[in-house]
Amino acid sequence: MRKKSMVLLVAMILVVTSTTVFAEGGNVAGKTNKNISVMSGMYEVEPNDTPAQAKQNNELKANTQWRRGKLERGYDSVDYYYYSHRNYGNIDVTLFNISTRGKVKIEIYRQNSNGTMTYVAEGNSNGIQQVVTARNAPEGDYFVKLSLLSSSWDQVSYDIMIDAR
Repeated sequence: MRKKSMVLLVAMILVVTSTTVFAEGGNVAGKTNKNISVMSGMYEVEPNDTPAQAKQNNELKANTQWRRGKLERGYDSVDYYYYSHRNYGNIDVTLFNISTRGKVKIEIYRQNSNGTMTYVAEGNSNGIQQVVTARNAPEGDYFVKLSLLSSSWDQVSYDIMIDAR
């Protein structure tokens, strides 16, 4: 049975490779297919356990992008995300598709010109979806901190999105 599975896998790879060769005109020497892409930014980038790591690895764009993340007790119990707010108005942080019984604390901080953080808003998710809003937020650099609540399961997956209005 194992040999049949391996033969089938090799045959499928050959079919896909042949299809690519014919689609490219039959000559693949020195060519790369630049039309194939992976959605960048779909998953969180580790490490993102501090604001500095978030600024480097996990910037969110408002109104256009969401990220999939996961918190694990004892291993990765805190995630940070960075957002550069370039106008005056509300910032909505939405956590959705939260694992069943996943309980996450959502905190929003604004970075001051001297590098310190000012607390802006917070909320707790009780599963499914939660929105936390920073009202009348001035321009600046913002960080979203997600952490597992003590009553949560040991592992919680989620999607996060930022909307600015």
